Amino acid sequence: MSSSISNIHDPRLPHYLPPASPWAANAPERRRKTHTTFSIIQFFKSLSLKDRLEKNCAIERENGIRMQRKYAKLCAGQDAFDENDDAASMITIEEEEKALLTEPMMYDAYKDLMPKYLVLELVQRFTGRPLKRKADGFDCSRSGSEPPLKSMKSEPDVQSQAAEPKFTAALLLAESRQPLPITWYSNKALNIIRNRKALRGDAAAALEHWDVNEILASKDDTLVDAGMTSETCENFEQYTECAENHNQAYALLDSPGSTTYSDWAVAHHAFFTSRVDSIEMYEFWKQQEKQIRDARARTPSFDRPAYEEGYRQCQRDYDKDICILCAHRGHSVEEHDVFKHPKTLPDGKDYWARKKSTGSSNLFDRSLNKNVCMAFNRAGIRCDHGNWRLHCCSFCGSSGHHALSWTCRSRM
Repeated sequence: MSSSISNIHDPRLPHYLPPASPWAANAPERRRKTHTTFSIIQFFKSLSLKDRLEKNCAIERENGIRMQRKYAKLCAGQDAFDENDDAASMITIEEEEKALLTEPMMYDAYKDLMPKYLVLELVQRFTGRPLKRKADGFDCSRSGSEPPLKSMKSEPDVQSQAAEPKFTAALLLAESRQPLPITWYSNKALNIIRNRKALRGDAAAALEHWDVNEILASKDDTLVDAGMTSETCENFEQYTECAENHNQAYALLDSPGSTTYSDWAVAHHAFFTSRVDSIEMYEFWKQQEKQIRDARARTPSFDRPAYEEGYRQCQRDYDKDICILCAHRGHSVEEHDVFKHPKTLPDGKDYWARKKSTGSSNLFDRSLNKNVCMAFNRAGIRCDHGNWRLHCCSFCGSSGHHALSWTCRSRM
Protein backbone atom coordinates (compact mmCIF):
# COMPACT_ATOMS: atom_id res chain seq x y z
CA MET A 1 0.00 0.00 0.00
CA SER A 2 1.34 3.45 -0.91
CA SER A 3 2.12 5.84 1.91
CA SER A 4 0.38 8.75 0.19
CA ILE A 5 -2.56 10.27 1.98
CA SER A 6 -4.90 9.52 -0.94
CA ASN A 7 -4.49 5.80 -0.38
CA ILE A 8 -6.78 5.81 2.62
CA HIS A 9 -9.59 7.07 0.36
CA ASP A 10 -11.74 4.85 -1.75
CA PRO A 11 -10.78 6.23 -5.22
CA ARG A 12 -14.44 6.19 -6.28
CA LEU A 13 -15.43 8.65 -3.54
CA PRO A 14 -15.37 12.39 -4.37
CA HIS A 15 -12.50 14.46 -3.02
CA TYR A 16 -14.62 17.55 -2.48
CA LEU A 17 -17.08 18.58 0.22
CA PRO A 18 -20.78 18.84 -0.61
CA PRO A 19 -22.21 22.37 -0.60
CA ALA A 20 -23.54 23.68 2.65
CA SER A 21 -27.20 23.26 3.42
CA PRO A 22 -29.27 26.28 2.25
CA TRP A 23 -30.74 26.61 5.75
CA ALA A 24 -27.37 26.41 7.50
CA ALA A 25 -25.54 29.50 6.22
CA ASN A 26 -23.63 29.95 9.45
CA ALA A 27 -22.57 26.33 9.79
CA PRO A 28 -18.95 25.74 10.84
CA GLU A 29 -16.36 24.77 8.26
CA ARG A 30 -16.56 21.05 7.46
CA ARG A 31 -13.76 18.56 7.02
CA ARG A 32 -13.82 14.97 5.77
CA LYS A 33 -13.68 12.34 8.46
CA THR A 34 -10.36 11.03 7.17
CA HIS A 35 -7.22 10.07 9.02
CA THR A 36 -4.20 11.80 7.52
CA THR A 37 -1.40 11.33 10.02
CA PHE A 38 1.56 9.19 9.10
CA SER A 39 1.06 6.91 12.10
CA ILE A 40 -2.54 6.17 11.11
CA ILE A 41 -1.49 5.46 7.53
CA GLN A 42 1.17 3.05 8.75
CA PHE A 43 -1.35 1.40 11.03
CA PHE A 44 -3.76 0.77 8.13
CA LYS A 45 -0.90 -0.59 6.03
CA SER A 46 -0.08 -3.10 8.76
CA LEU A 47 -3.61 -4.55 8.86
CA SER A 48 -4.28 -7.88 7.20
CA LEU A 49 -6.75 -8.09 4.31
CA LYS A 50 -9.27 -9.70 6.64
CA ASP A 51 -8.95 -6.89 9.18
CA ARG A 52 -9.25 -4.18 6.53
CA LEU A 53 -12.37 -5.81 5.07
CA GLU A 54 -13.95 -6.06 8.52
CA LYS A 55 -13.04 -2.44 9.26
CA ASN A 56 -14.58 -1.30 5.97
CA CYS A 57 -17.76 -3.22 6.78
CA ALA A 58 -17.96 -1.34 10.07
CA ILE A 59 -17.32 1.99 8.31
CA GLU A 60 -19.99 1.20 5.72
CA ARG A 61 -22.46 0.31 8.46
CA GLU A 62 -21.69 3.52 10.39
CA ASN A 63 -21.95 5.59 7.21
CA GLY A 64 -25.38 4.09 6.64
CA ILE A 65 -26.49 5.20 10.08
CA ARG A 66 -25.11 8.69 9.45
CA MET A 67 -26.92 8.90 6.11
CA GLN A 68 -30.20 7.83 7.63
CA ARG A 69 -29.78 10.40 10.38
CA LYS A 70 -29.10 13.12 7.79
CA TYR A 71 -32.07 12.11 5.64
CA ALA A 72 -34.34 12.08 8.66
CA LYS A 73 -33.36 15.68 9.40
CA LEU A 74 -33.85 16.72 5.78
CA CYS A 75 -37.29 15.12 5.61
CA ALA A 76 -38.25 16.86 8.85
CA GLY A 77 -37.08 20.23 7.50
CA GLN A 78 -34.30 20.49 10.09
CA ASP A 79 -30.68 21.55 9.73
CA ALA A 80 -28.87 18.49 8.36
CA PHE A 81 -25.46 20.16 8.42
CA ASP A 82 -23.87 18.24 11.28
CA GLU A 83 -20.18 17.28 11.16
CA ASN A 84 -21.00 14.09 13.05
CA ASP A 85 -23.10 12.97 10.06
CA ASP A 86 -20.25 13.22 7.54
CA ALA A 87 -19.38 9.90 5.88
CA ALA A 88 -16.01 8.36 6.70
CA SER A 89 -13.88 7.14 3.81
CA MET A 90 -12.89 3.50 3.32
CA ILE A 91 -9.52 1.88 3.86
CA THR A 92 -7.89 1.09 0.53
CA ILE A 93 -8.07 -2.45 -0.85
CA GLU A 94 -5.26 -2.74 -3.39
CA GLU A 95 -5.90 -3.73 -7.02
CA GLU A 96 -3.85 -6.91 -6.59
CA GLU A 97 -6.02 -7.87 -3.64
CA LYS A 98 -9.22 -7.20 -5.59
CA ALA A 99 -7.96 -9.43 -8.39
CA LEU A 100 -7.23 -12.14 -5.83
CA LEU A 101 -10.74 -11.81 -4.39
CA THR A 102 -12.28 -12.64 -7.78
CA GLU A 103 -10.85 -16.16 -7.50
CA PRO A 104 -13.81 -18.40 -6.59
CA MET A 105 -12.12 -19.94 -3.55
CA MET A 106 -10.96 -16.56 -2.20
CA TYR A 107 -14.29 -14.92 -2.94
CA ASP A 108 -16.18 -17.61 -1.03
CA ALA A 109 -13.74 -17.39 1.88
CA TYR A 110 -14.04 -13.61 2.25
CA LYS A 111 -17.48 -12.72 0.87
CA ASP A 112 -19.12 -12.56 4.32
CA LEU A 113 -16.44 -10.07 5.40
CA MET A 114 -16.70 -7.79 2.37
CA PRO A 115 -18.49 -4.45 2.46
CA LYS A 116 -21.38 -4.15 0.06
CA TYR A 117 -19.64 -1.67 -2.24
CA LEU A 118 -16.74 -4.07 -2.79
CA VAL A 119 -19.00 -7.03 -3.61
CA LEU A 120 -20.78 -4.93 -6.23
CA GLU A 121 -17.48 -3.74 -7.68
CA LEU A 122 -16.08 -7.27 -7.99
CA VAL A 123 -19.24 -8.50 -9.70
CA GLN A 124 -19.11 -5.60 -12.12
CA ARG A 125 -15.49 -6.36 -12.96
CA PHE A 126 -16.15 -9.76 -14.49
CA THR A 127 -19.76 -9.36 -15.60
CA GLY A 128 -19.35 -5.96 -17.20
CA ARG A 129 -22.39 -4.55 -15.42
CA PRO A 130 -23.32 -3.73 -11.82
CA LEU A 131 -25.88 -5.56 -9.77
CA LYS A 132 -29.14 -3.63 -9.53
CA ARG A 133 -29.92 -2.24 -6.13
CA LYS A 134 -33.28 -1.92 -4.48
CA ALA A 135 -34.55 1.58 -3.81
CA ASP A 136 -33.12 2.85 -0.53
CA GLY A 137 -36.53 3.88 0.71
CA PHE A 138 -35.69 7.55 1.32
CA ASP A 139 -37.93 10.32 -0.02
CA CYS A 140 -36.61 13.79 0.74
CA SER A 141 -39.58 15.39 -0.98
CA ARG A 142 -41.81 14.47 1.94
CA SER A 143 -43.22 17.24 4.04
CA GLY A 144 -41.75 17.79 7.48
CA SER A 145 -45.23 17.34 8.94
CA GLU A 146 -45.52 13.80 7.58
CA PRO A 147 -44.72 10.87 9.87
CA PRO A 148 -41.23 9.30 9.71
CA LEU A 149 -40.59 6.69 7.05
CA LYS A 150 -41.56 3.22 8.24
CA SER A 151 -38.59 1.69 6.46
CA MET A 152 -36.11 3.82 8.40
CA LYS A 153 -34.31 1.87 11.14
CA SER A 154 -31.84 3.05 13.72
CA GLU A 155 -29.49 0.22 12.72
CA PRO A 156 -29.69 -0.38 8.93
CA ASP A 157 -29.32 -3.86 7.54
CA VAL A 158 -26.57 -3.25 5.00
CA GLN A 159 -27.10 -6.55 3.20
CA SER A 160 -30.83 -5.92 2.73
CA GLN A 161 -30.16 -2.66 0.90
CA ALA A 162 -29.00 -4.56 -2.18
CA ALA A 163 -31.27 -6.95 -4.02
CA GLU A 164 -30.12 -10.53 -3.60
CA PRO A 165 -28.97 -11.58 -7.07
CA LYS A 166 -30.41 -14.70 -8.65
CA PHE A 167 -26.89 -15.67 -9.69
CA THR A 168 -24.05 -15.36 -7.19
CA ALA A 169 -20.89 -13.56 -8.20
CA ALA A 170 -18.95 -16.79 -7.68
CA LEU A 171 -21.25 -18.71 -10.05
CA LEU A 172 -20.87 -16.09 -12.80
CA LEU A 173 -17.13 -16.10 -12.34
CA ALA A 174 -17.01 -19.91 -12.53
CA GLU A 175 -19.21 -19.92 -15.65
CA SER A 176 -16.95 -17.35 -17.30
CA ARG A 177 -14.03 -19.76 -16.91
CA GLN A 178 -15.67 -23.06 -17.84
CA PRO A 179 -19.20 -24.06 -18.91
CA LEU A 180 -21.10 -25.37 -15.90
CA PRO A 181 -23.66 -28.20 -16.25
CA ILE A 182 -27.03 -26.94 -17.43
CA THR A 183 -28.64 -28.67 -14.43
CA TRP A 184 -26.99 -26.13 -12.13
CA TYR A 185 -29.32 -23.49 -13.51
CA SER A 186 -32.54 -24.99 -12.21
CA ASN A 187 -34.30 -22.85 -9.61
CA LYS A 188 -33.62 -25.47 -6.96
CA ALA A 189 -29.91 -25.68 -7.81
CA LEU A 190 -29.51 -21.89 -7.85
CA ASN A 191 -31.09 -21.75 -4.40
CA ILE A 192 -28.56 -24.29 -3.11
CA ILE A 193 -25.70 -22.30 -4.63
CA ARG A 194 -26.95 -19.13 -2.93
CA ASN A 195 -27.44 -20.89 0.40
CA ARG A 196 -24.70 -23.46 0.64
CA LYS A 197 -24.99 -23.76 4.41
CA ALA A 198 -27.38 -26.67 3.88
CA LEU A 199 -24.47 -28.71 2.51
CA ARG A 200 -22.00 -30.60 4.66
CA GLY A 201 -18.61 -32.22 4.32
CA ASP A 202 -17.25 -33.05 0.88
CA ALA A 203 -20.29 -31.61 -0.92
CA ALA A 204 -19.81 -28.21 0.70
CA ALA A 205 -16.08 -28.24 -0.07
CA ALA A 206 -16.67 -29.26 -3.69
CA LEU A 207 -19.14 -26.44 -4.28
CA GLU A 208 -16.89 -23.96 -2.50
CA HIS A 209 -14.09 -24.80 -4.95
CA TRP A 210 -16.46 -25.23 -7.94
CA ASP A 211 -15.12 -28.74 -8.50
CA VAL A 212 -17.55 -29.85 -11.22
CA ASN A 213 -16.33 -33.45 -11.42
CA GLU A 214 -16.50 -33.87 -7.65
CA ILE A 215 -20.07 -32.57 -7.53
CA LEU A 216 -21.19 -34.75 -10.46
CA ALA A 217 -19.81 -37.80 -8.60
CA SER A 218 -21.32 -36.76 -5.25
CA LYS A 219 -23.86 -38.92 -3.41
CA ASP A 220 -25.05 -36.00 -1.28
CA ASP A 221 -28.85 -36.17 -1.06
CA THR A 222 -29.28 -32.41 -1.42
CA LEU A 223 -27.22 -32.25 -4.61
CA VAL A 224 -28.86 -35.38 -6.04
CA ASP A 225 -32.35 -34.07 -5.29
CA ALA A 226 -31.51 -30.78 -7.05
CA GLY A 227 -30.25 -32.66 -10.12
CA MET A 228 -26.75 -31.20 -9.75
CA THR A 229 -25.09 -34.61 -10.03
CA SER A 230 -26.22 -34.98 -13.65
CA GLU A 231 -24.91 -33.10 -16.68
CA THR A 232 -28.24 -33.17 -18.50
CA CYS A 233 -31.79 -32.51 -17.34
CA GLU A 234 -34.10 -35.43 -16.64
CA ASN A 235 -36.83 -34.22 -18.98
CA PHE A 236 -37.75 -31.48 -21.43
CA GLU A 237 -39.68 -29.43 -18.86
CA GLN A 238 -36.64 -29.22 -16.57
CA TYR A 239 -34.47 -28.27 -19.53
CA THR A 240 -36.69 -25.31 -20.44
CA GLU A 241 -36.48 -24.01 -16.85
CA CYS A 242 -32.68 -24.30 -16.83
CA ALA A 243 -32.41 -22.79 -20.31
CA GLU A 244 -34.33 -19.68 -19.25
CA ASN A 245 -32.03 -19.14 -16.27
CA HIS A 246 -28.97 -19.90 -18.41
CA ASN A 247 -30.05 -17.16 -20.83
CA GLN A 248 -30.31 -14.66 -17.98
CA ALA A 249 -26.89 -15.59 -16.62
CA TYR A 250 -25.24 -15.19 -20.01
CA ALA A 251 -26.77 -11.75 -20.38
CA LEU A 252 -24.76 -10.80 -17.28
CA LEU A 253 -21.54 -12.04 -18.88
CA ASP A 254 -21.79 -9.53 -21.73
CA SER A 255 -19.63 -6.43 -21.66
CA PRO A 256 -21.43 -3.06 -21.64
CA GLY A 257 -22.88 -2.37 -25.07
CA SER A 258 -22.42 -5.97 -26.22
CA THR A 259 -25.00 -8.75 -26.54
CA THR A 260 -22.71 -11.45 -27.94
CA TYR A 261 -23.14 -13.96 -25.12
CA SER A 262 -26.84 -13.37 -24.53
CA ASP A 263 -27.66 -13.51 -28.27
CA TRP A 264 -25.87 -16.84 -28.62
CA ALA A 265 -27.47 -18.37 -25.52
CA VAL A 266 -30.98 -17.36 -26.59
CA ALA A 267 -30.48 -18.64 -30.17
CA HIS A 268 -28.87 -21.85 -28.90
CA HIS A 269 -31.70 -22.84 -26.56
CA ALA A 270 -34.43 -21.61 -28.91
CA PHE A 271 -33.09 -23.90 -31.64
CA PHE A 272 -33.67 -26.99 -29.51
CA THR A 273 -36.90 -25.97 -27.79
CA SER A 274 -38.71 -24.71 -30.90
CA ARG A 275 -38.47 -27.92 -32.97
CA VAL A 276 -41.79 -29.61 -33.65
CA ASP A 277 -40.41 -32.89 -32.32
CA SER A 278 -38.22 -31.45 -29.54
CA ILE A 279 -40.23 -32.94 -26.67
CA GLU A 280 -40.48 -36.49 -27.98
CA MET A 281 -36.87 -36.45 -29.14
CA TYR A 282 -35.40 -34.90 -25.99
CA GLU A 283 -33.57 -38.06 -24.93
CA PHE A 284 -31.86 -38.14 -28.32
CA TRP A 285 -30.74 -34.50 -28.60
CA LYS A 286 -29.87 -33.61 -25.01
CA GLN A 287 -26.29 -34.91 -25.36
CA GLN A 288 -25.93 -33.08 -28.67
CA GLU A 289 -27.07 -29.86 -26.97
CA LYS A 290 -24.52 -30.33 -24.19
CA GLN A 291 -21.67 -30.94 -26.62
CA ILE A 292 -22.48 -27.84 -28.67
CA ARG A 293 -22.94 -25.69 -25.55
CA ASP A 294 -19.63 -26.80 -24.08
CA ALA A 295 -17.82 -26.20 -27.38
CA ARG A 296 -19.32 -22.80 -28.16
CA ALA A 297 -19.80 -21.22 -24.74
CA ARG A 298 -16.33 -19.66 -24.74
CA THR A 299 -16.51 -18.41 -28.33
CA PRO A 300 -20.25 -17.96 -28.79
CA SER A 301 -21.50 -18.15 -32.35
CA PHE A 302 -24.74 -19.57 -33.68
CA ASP A 303 -23.96 -21.54 -36.84
CA ARG A 304 -27.37 -22.78 -37.96
CA PRO A 305 -26.13 -25.24 -40.63
CA ALA A 306 -23.92 -26.96 -38.05
CA TYR A 307 -26.81 -27.08 -35.58
CA GLU A 308 -29.13 -28.48 -38.25
CA GLU A 309 -26.69 -31.22 -39.22
CA GLY A 310 -26.24 -32.21 -35.58
CA TYR A 311 -29.99 -32.36 -35.09
CA ARG A 312 -30.46 -34.47 -38.22
CA GLN A 313 -28.02 -36.97 -36.77
CA CYS A 314 -30.12 -37.08 -33.61
CA GLN A 315 -33.18 -37.76 -35.74
CA ARG A 316 -31.38 -40.59 -37.52
CA ASP A 317 -30.46 -42.10 -34.16
CA TYR A 318 -34.05 -41.69 -33.05
CA ASP A 319 -35.31 -43.46 -36.18
CA LYS A 320 -33.04 -46.49 -35.93
CA ASP A 321 -35.63 -48.67 -34.22
CA ILE A 322 -38.61 -47.48 -36.28
CA CYS A 323 -40.18 -50.13 -38.47
CA ILE A 324 -40.59 -48.73 -41.98
CA LEU A 325 -43.52 -51.10 -42.54
CA CYS A 326 -45.82 -50.36 -39.58
CA ALA A 327 -44.27 -47.04 -38.38
CA HIS A 328 -44.14 -48.33 -34.80
CA ARG A 329 -41.10 -47.94 -32.56
CA GLY A 330 -39.21 -50.80 -30.92
CA HIS A 331 -38.31 -53.08 -33.79
CA SER A 332 -36.87 -52.89 -37.30
CA VAL A 333 -38.64 -53.99 -40.47
CA GLU A 334 -36.42 -57.08 -40.51
CA GLU A 335 -37.69 -57.96 -37.01
CA HIS A 336 -41.33 -57.23 -37.80
CA ASP A 337 -43.45 -60.27 -36.99
CA VAL A 338 -46.70 -60.35 -38.91
CA PHE A 339 -48.32 -62.33 -36.08
CA LYS A 340 -46.87 -60.40 -33.12
CA HIS A 341 -46.56 -56.76 -34.14
CA PRO A 342 -49.31 -54.22 -34.95
CA LYS A 343 -51.49 -54.99 -37.94
CA THR A 344 -52.03 -51.33 -38.81
CA LEU A 345 -50.20 -48.01 -38.86
CA PRO A 346 -50.42 -45.89 -35.67
CA ASP A 347 -53.42 -43.96 -37.06
CA GLY A 348 -55.33 -47.21 -37.66
CA LYS A 349 -54.87 -47.30 -41.42
CA ASP A 350 -53.69 -50.44 -43.18
CA TYR A 351 -50.08 -50.77 -44.23
CA TRP A 352 -49.37 -49.50 -47.71
CA ALA A 353 -46.43 -51.87 -48.23
CA ARG A 354 -46.49 -55.61 -47.73
CA LYS A 355 -44.08 -58.14 -46.24
CA LYS A 356 -44.30 -61.73 -47.41
CA SER A 357 -43.28 -63.47 -44.20
CA THR A 358 -41.61 -63.08 -40.82
CA GLY A 359 -37.83 -62.89 -41.15
CA SER A 360 -37.97 -61.57 -44.68
CA SER A 361 -36.12 -58.33 -45.31
CA ASN A 362 -38.12 -57.43 -48.42
CA LEU A 363 -41.03 -55.03 -48.74
CA PHE A 364 -43.32 -54.95 -51.77
CA ASP A 365 -45.77 -52.50 -53.25
CA ARG A 366 -49.51 -53.18 -53.23
CA SER A 367 -49.38 -55.42 -56.30
CA LEU A 368 -46.38 -57.32 -54.85
CA ASN A 369 -44.77 -57.04 -58.25
CA LYS A 370 -41.81 -54.86 -57.24
CA ASN A 371 -39.63 -54.50 -54.19
CA VAL A 372 -39.70 -51.24 -52.21
CA CYS A 373 -36.19 -49.90 -51.57
CA MET A 374 -35.54 -49.97 -47.83
CA ALA A 375 -32.31 -47.93 -48.01
CA PHE A 376 -34.26 -45.12 -49.67
CA ASN A 377 -36.97 -45.23 -47.00
CA ARG A 378 -34.45 -45.02 -44.18
CA ALA A 379 -32.06 -42.37 -45.50
CA GLY A 380 -33.65 -40.91 -48.62
CA ILE A 381 -30.75 -42.09 -50.80
CA ARG A 382 -31.72 -43.12 -54.32
CA CYS A 383 -29.82 -46.24 -55.39
CA ASP A 384 -28.67 -47.17 -58.92
CA HIS A 385 -30.43 -50.53 -58.99
CA GLY A 386 -32.70 -49.58 -61.87
CA ASN A 387 -36.46 -50.02 -62.03
CA TRP A 388 -36.70 -53.35 -60.25
CA ARG A 389 -36.75 -51.65 -56.82
CA LEU A 390 -39.12 -48.73 -56.16
CA HIS A 391 -38.02 -45.44 -54.62
CA CYS A 392 -41.26 -44.62 -52.85
CA CYS A 393 -42.48 -44.09 -49.29
CA SER A 394 -43.23 -47.40 -47.60
CA PHE A 395 -45.92 -45.69 -45.49
CA CYS A 396 -48.00 -44.13 -48.28
CA GLY A 397 -46.46 -45.05 -51.65
CA SER A 398 -45.51 -41.48 -52.67
CA SER A 399 -42.38 -41.17 -54.81
CA GLY A 400 -41.79 -37.62 -53.53
CA HIS A 401 -40.39 -38.53 -50.13
CA HIS A 402 -39.05 -41.43 -48.05
CA ALA A 403 -40.69 -42.95 -44.99
CA LEU A 404 -38.41 -41.55 -42.27
CA SER A 405 -38.65 -38.01 -43.63
CA TRP A 406 -41.97 -38.06 -41.74
CA THR A 407 -43.63 -36.11 -44.53
CA CYS A 408 -46.87 -38.06 -44.65
CA ARG A 409 -47.24 -38.65 -40.90
CA SER A 410 -46.04 -37.33 -37.57
CA ARG A 411 -42.95 -38.75 -35.97
CA MET A 412 -43.82 -41.01 -33.08
